[in-house]
Amino acid sequence: MREKKYSVLQFSDVLFYEYLKNVGIFPKKSLTLGAVAVPQKYFPDFFRGVIDGDGCITTWTHRTNGYQQWSLFIVSAAPIFISWLKLEAENYFKVRGKLYTSLNKGKKNPINRLKFGKLAAKVIIKQIYYDGSLCLARKELKGKLCLLDPSLMINYGGVIGPGAVTGSQN
Repeated sequence: MREKKYSVLQFSDVLFYEYLKNVGIFPKKSLTLGAVAVPQKYFPDFFRGVIDGDGCITTWTHRTNGYQQWSLFIVSAAPIFISWLKLEAENYFKVRGKLYTSLNKGKKNPINRLKFGKLAAKVIIKQIYYDGSLCLARKELKGKLCLLDPSLMINYGGVIGPGAVTGSQN
């Protein structure tokens, strides 16, 4: 059996601990996290960090039209946090996402999945991955591939709203 190695980062600064609590980050955050006090100018960086930690950018080929599809997902067991994140992302990026909740077999806490489809994902990705941004390289690469996808896109259901920054590649 292959040995798994894990890194642990531990802070012992009481002032830093109190600061984290003041902005909304508490112990056992995976179930209890709520709204986080993130200044608007840092929201894209915060959102990118959430994707790096609990999100994914995924692609597949649509079985009926043959076009490549893209989605951006974020998973959380904290219902207040994921609802807050959805609202904040929709307001900041001027897009719409969808929230799905499911209970895995044998588990007592539901899992919440926030999904942004191809158009919304492109709008978000364009703003969160910029030159010099601190991020996981594999997720940034997926994001850049999504932006380069030339597939036909239609704004079904108005998933991107007025004022969304779409850029020339969208």
